[in-house]
Amino acid sequence: MLTCPVCGLKILEHPANRCLDALVAEKVMGWRRDTYYIQVGTTKSETREGLFGPAGIRFVDQYPEYTTDIAAAWDVVDKLNLLTNHVLIGCDEDKLWQIFDLKYGELVQASILDAETAPLAICRAGLLVTLEIP
Repeated sequence: MLTCPVCGLKILEHPANRCLDALVAEKVMGWRRDTYYIQVGTTKSETREGLFGPAGIRFVDQYPEYTTDIAAAWDVVDKLNLLTNHVLIGCDEDKLWQIFDLKYGELVQASILDAETAPLAICRAGLLVTLEIP
């Protein structure tokens, strides 16, 4: 079972929060985690860690809220379509989110994602897909 490297929670049990947003930004959306220096006063600088994305330096609390904002979550869907053309995400009548792995039009695998919201289901699916792509 895949787990979050920051908090150790299983991806399928991880709540919608900034920890999971950071993991989605890095692993699905391709943001780069790195250290940078900031000037403090005239003689001192501090080292901090942040995510560097398409808009330049992003501090830890400034990347999109992928797990709670549906517009940001659709960016995850768009990114998945660029990474692989065989994953579909859908919801059944019981409100259970599903991820379908289709290759050559044939169903290879279907996984049920028990998530409270669409953004959370999309993010969990995105992590499962990208963390398992060789």
